[in-house]
Amino acid sequence: MEEVEITWLRVTKIWWSLIWRGVIYGLIFGIVISIPLSMGAAALGLNQAQAERVIQNITGICGLLLGIWVLKIVLGKNYSDFRIALLPSDEALLDHVKEADNGSIK
Repeated sequence: MEEVEITWLRVTKIWWSLIWRGVIYGLIFGIVISIPLSMGAAALGLNQAQAERVIQNITGICGLLLGIWVLKIVLGKNYSDFRIALLPSDEALLDHVKEADNGSIK
């Protein structure tokens, strides 16, 4: 597999892909999750400060998970002139070769 040069245009395409998805999905997710959480906090009788802390903690954790999901989407995307591929490092390839050699000896 031939590597392509890391140019500012390609980096910008990846960055923009991450940003717009993160913002749009984050807004949608924030609205969808905050309403039930607010209603749940009210049903539990939490005061304003307690409710805010609980909602911020839950949405923060969910936001981290959402960010990982968005990154997975971006890593799998085909761009106009490239795609992102994860390849094993040279060290991992050497380890794999060593393991294969040891397996054939046994």
